[in-house]
Amino acid sequence: MRDHFYLARKMLQVHEGLRLTEYTDTTGHRTIGYGWNLDAKPLPKAVGHVISGKLTISEPEAQSMLDVSMLDHWRELVGAFPWVNEQDVWRKAILLDMAFNMGIPTLRTFKNTLAAIQRKDYKTASENMLKSKWATQVKRRADVLAEIMRLGAMPAALMQTYDINMNMA
Repeated sequence: MRDHFYLARKMLQVHEGLRLTEYTDTTGHRTIGYGWNLDAKPLPKAVGHVISGKLTISEPEAQSMLDVSMLDHWRELVGAFPWVNEQDVWRKAILLDMAFNMGIPTLRTFKNTLAAIQRKDYKTASENMLKSKWATQVKRRADVLAEIMRLGAMPAALMQTYDINMNMA
């Protein structure tokens, strides 16, 4: 059985990118790793160190932080939308990616998209995703997620970009 956490992790690694040194993201938040918002959630005490005045983490620390953050977002997602559990692995992975990217409060504003996903009208959900302000902000990410939403799978041409091994999923 394919695992939505595996798929979401692979997508998030590409969509978020890895930065091992603290930086300011496009919304003005101090961030590190795979999109870990330091303003919202400081690093665990045993993680990171300061080099030349900048907070730095290792790649294994970034991977662990991504896993923790994904699990937190998954719990919030299922708490807000219990019907997510009824979706296939690709749609679960998309919703987890979106929750990670924008947070549950913003995801809740996607009322028509969420209603379409809940009733498994994935074509409409995909179209609605692309009509959103979010799509204009994240561009390629939205294009990819909307296409997966529509198809129910990642197009073969993208599998290598996202380093997805379907034998592992």
